[in-house]
Amino acid sequence: MANGLGSDQDQARARGELAGVEGDAGRTPAGGTGRKARLTVVAGIVIGVVFTWLFVRRIDADALRSLPARMDYRYVALATVVYLLEFVFRAIRWQILLAPLRRVPLRQVLSVTFVGFMANSLLPARAGELVKPLVGSRRFRIPFSSVLVTAITERVFDLLGLLSVLLLMTALIRFGGTPGPSPRFLLWLQRSGMALGAAGVAGLALLFVLAARDAWARGLFERITSRLPPPLAGTANKLYDGLASGLGAFQSARGPLLAGAWSVAVWVNGAVSIWVMSWAFEFHLAFAGACFVGLWLAIAVTVPQAPGFIGVWQFAVSETLVAWGAPVAQAQAFAILFWLLNFGPATAIGVVAVWREGLSVRGIWQSSKRSSGEPRDGVFVHDRAPPGAPTRTPPAPPP
Repeated sequence: MANGLGSDQDQARARGELAGVEGDAGRTPAGGTGRKARLTVVAGIVIGVVFTWLFVRRIDADALRSLPARMDYRYVALATVVYLLEFVFRAIRWQILLAPLRRVPLRQVLSVTFVGFMANSLLPARAGELVKPLVGSRRFRIPFSSVLVTAITERVFDLLGLLSVLLLMTALIRFGGTPGPSPRFLLWLQRSGMALGAAGVAGLALLFVLAARDAWARGLFERITSRLPPPLAGTANKLYDGLASGLGAFQSARGPLLAGAWSVAVWVNGAVSIWVMSWAFEFHLAFAGACFVGLWLAIAVTVPQAPGFIGVWQFAVSETLVAWGAPVAQAQAFAILFWLLNFGPATAIGVVAVWREGLSVRGIWQSSKRSSGEPRDGVFVHDRAPPGAPTRTPPAPPP
């Protein structure tokens, strides 16, 4: 397993894979894939409009107008700081998963993490899930397929983080005397959470097997791809090389254990930010209730979304708060303010990070739609070179 891509030759090879292999594999055909992407965008917008209407139709304008004067903004500021810590925790986790490929400074990993969040906020179809590894590959000088594997692995760890919050909420309700939602709904939530946790454990087990039995897994994959046309088989095998290198953190137990611990910190931190924010209003949400809101919100945003998760976010947060006993007007005000503080500062930081990387939001969107199918200067259409990027010298004209 490679320890890094430090030499000029390694970096050139990485750039070649970015411009070639991933470009060929990720190129979107003019058929079903493009139509599916457009349908996903349209579905997200329609769902956002429907849930926005469901949220807005219950708004009591007079009650909302009277709330700002009674809020404690000290808790609003504290909740915002706590929430932004989540990005630091996520960046540390990603840095751990990237370490076998290359030791990337935390500042760079954090910057790219904010860029991915910004893309999820401003672009449709959760484009940030692809933008983050694309920008990371360009910034870290690591092949895209390897970075993509680490990003996918993060989602597996997120399932374990969700499971930890579910277990914490259940313990607080059953043993801490905290009143909760209806027993029937709680049972459904527990079963759903256990299913997600089981999927996370199974996913991690598979990643361990692929890392520990690399020769066997590679041989099996090559036997399967040998039935494909040679150009397609070659591309698939090169992508598998990226998969294998991206699983470097699973060659020992230390990396996954650390990543798992930071995943728990990420999701518990989210519940803490919700709990702190509730103290800014006239209701004081129990910590089990904050866990409940965070869990339900995580499930709600998995459906196709409009940019910024508008509609679904506000409806999910307000309805779960009402289920926990909060007044409707305060629950709606909480949902609006919490959305603004979740997306405003982090998106602004992401926009600054995009500018510092020498990119543009338009270029990121074009590149995510192409899946780096027609790269220019590596991966992205961009406005200027990122800090520290090598200057390219155009080839001399033929004699």
